[in-house]
Amino acid sequence: MQEKRKMKPVTMRIAELRKNLDRVVAESELPPFLVEILLGEYLSGVSMVARREYEADRAEWEAGEKDGGHK
Repeated sequence: MQEKRKMKPVTMRIAELRKNLDRVVAESELPPFLVEILLGEYLSGVSMVARREYEADRAEWEAGEKDGGHK
């Protein structure tokens, strides 16, 4: 039987993401105006994924409500 691996707290994952982004940006040696453009494009993509995830969660929730509620 496999044990569930405990997930790191979100605060720790956020801190690690920030640290990794800082490192990647610094190592890229790109001018700040290009980093700004690239991060803007990346943010747009992440926003689209987040919006789709929200819509899927909402549809799942509403389907559960129609089927007699949530337990």
